[in-house]
Amino acid sequence: MADIFLATQKLTKNRAKLVFGKNTNREPNEPQVMVRFPKKKNKEKFLTLTYLEIPQSKTTFEIMLSKSSHLWGAEMGVNEFGLTIGKTIAVCKSAKTYKGNGITGAELVRLALERCKTSEQALELITNYLEEFGQSSDSGCIKLENFHFSNFVIADSEKAYYIETFANQWVALKIQGYFSISDGYIVEDKFDYSSKGLKEFAIKNNYVSSGNSFSFKKAFSDKLGNKLLQTKIRRNSSNTVGEIYCQTEGLGVKEAMDILRSHKNSSYAPHNGDMGSICLHASGILTPYQTTNSLVVEIKENSKITTWSTLSSSPCLSLYKPFYFGTDILSEDKQGDKNSIESFWWKFEEFHRLAIQDYEYAKHLVLKEKQESERHWRRKDKEFQNVKTSSKHFQEFSLYAVQHHKEILKIWIRDLKSRNKSNLFSPLYNMYWSARNKEANLIQL
Repeated sequence: MADIFLATQKLTKNRAKLVFGKNTNREPNEPQVMVRFPKKKNKEKFLTLTYLEIPQSKTTFEIMLSKSSHLWGAEMGVNEFGLTIGKTIAVCKSAKTYKGNGITGAELVRLALERCKTSEQALELITNYLEEFGQSSDSGCIKLENFHFSNFVIADSEKAYYIETFANQWVALKIQGYFSISDGYIVEDKFDYSSKGLKEFAIKNNYVSSGNSFSFKKAFSDKLGNKLLQTKIRRNSSNTVGEIYCQTEGLGVKEAMDILRSHKNSSYAPHNGDMGSICLHASGILTPYQTTNSLVVEIKENSKITTWSTLSSSPCLSLYKPFYFGTDILSEDKQGDKNSIESFWWKFEEFHRLAIQDYEYAKHLVLKEKQESERHWRRKDKEFQNVKTSSKHFQEFSLYAVQHHKEILKIWIRDLKSRNKSNLFSPLYNMYWSARNKEANLIQL
């Protein structure tokens, strides 16, 4: 699950060529790690994916990915050329019958970022691979069964596209200005590109009748699934707020962060939350997923790229840190291991599991840091972009931001533990989180 939005240059702040934002929503105990892979020359002839082998590329580009720690594929990412891709789920009919067939949506995200320089190339690669290899509906969740296909938002500094898929079938739109999507399908009968034989496929498999006009959404969408996931509510929210920003000063990094941190209403609290918030908190059987990482990508007028990530769940309680290409700070090793001191994601979870039991107080703790530290980091990032800055200085800056957040987490955790807040929430909510903590060996919480 995901919420994605972007603005192209005419609607961005400070004339940025692209501002892209995405939240990834997965299971609460599934680490979503931010990792960097350098450019590489490959000797292997084939690449082994989850369900098949495909030819390996001679060269793979430098990439930053947000990915589940146990999967090869990614939910979102950016490469050294500024190609930025995020995926959402396609809430569709009959998805489970396609389990284990072909490439997963997460694998397509990584493959395109590794092998393509532009959004046009990525559009071609993803659609060609869909048609050649097919698509598996397996989401790769650790515990919950979740079968779906994937939709993709693809952008670079010049062009952007949106792709909707069902199995090996697809449609695509050109994107200009502001665009947002929150899972599900939105494309009806108007699209710029499509797979060959699309309508014939839908008729043959009884998704539409031969005499009816064709709509991609009506043919393949699962109405009940979309209602349960509140896809329309979330998209309306990001559309409304995003367009307000675009019509005033433009969509910038801070504005993107604000959207990704937003909830359904001002009185929101995690224990009574549902699937209708962009910043998603798990609360039980009907809301079993939560935001496990949040990402903002800005490509500036000089084509320099800054990637901002929380490296954690719950962006409303976290801080966005800056990361840069050519640095070596985001290592995959041990990031998803809760016994490792390098695992920022799990360190944050110790704070997060306490914070959701004392949410209003925790929000107050985080607010000052959001305002002061993030403002300082955005200002520093802007200064770096206007001068010739070495990779060493970019690396030191990123490392400082991460270390600062680690240190402030220690203070916040001690503060929350000292309050010994009594748990007055719903028994079902308490049971849900007690079970998640036990699964993660966080029983002391």
